Amino acid sequence: MKSALLLIFALLFALLSHGQNVTFDSLHFWKGNIFDFDWKLNEVSVNQNLSASSLIYFEANWKEDVEFSCEVSLPFSPSNNNVFELLISTDSLFSVSNLISLRIGESGVLDGLDIFQGNDLKISNPNRNWGSGGTAIISIHYKKDSLMFFEKFEKDTIKRVGVLYLPNALNYIGLNCKYTKSNATKFRFNNLYFGVQPIDSIPPCIVSTDITGKNEIELFF
Repeated sequence: MKSALLLIFALLFALLSHGQNVTFDSLHFWKGNIFDFDWKLNEVSVNQNLSASSLIYFEANWKEDVEFSCEVSLPFSPSNNNVFELLISTDSLFSVSNLISLRIGESGVLDGLDIFQGNDLKISNPNRNWGSGGTAIISIHYKKDSLMFFEKFEKDTIKRVGVLYLPNALNYIGLNCKYTKSNATKFRFNNLYFGVQPIDSIPPCIVSTDITGKNEIELFF
């Protein structure tokens, strides 16, 4: 019954959708282990009762001004057996040689969102926030053949993680979860968006300010 309902919804979304923007509601774009997840209104979560790994992905065309954004919630301490990876690949097999991965879960109490190209660590994130788990918005902006990575952890401000030049076209984005049975329902993802963000014509409004240092001030809009 669940499989039949998902198929019906996928066909419905395919008929109604005319744009190239991708969210969790664009079910017809998604492939992989989609039945390992619960799908709600622009929200998905792993729903298993065993130790395993689950990958869902969609085809993505990176071009100028395209952005990716997703809120990642891991309410547990990540580890080698409980890992989240945001994967960007040239192929749908996510071969290591053609892979960029943003990983959480390999550094214990000093864990951070680090960026790998293949098996090589390319960017070590100076913000080591993930040791006890938490929630963050991960965003990626494409500009001039490069990917710029950002992270907003909990109530912190947006922090730049780093930049990678793209030697090849990257055509797929995946969410890969490796989990033990005790954490098999605790990987949650909200408000995913991939596409060109609409132009904001509303001027910014400062709601508060905070003096953070002798020569520093934070503005909140």
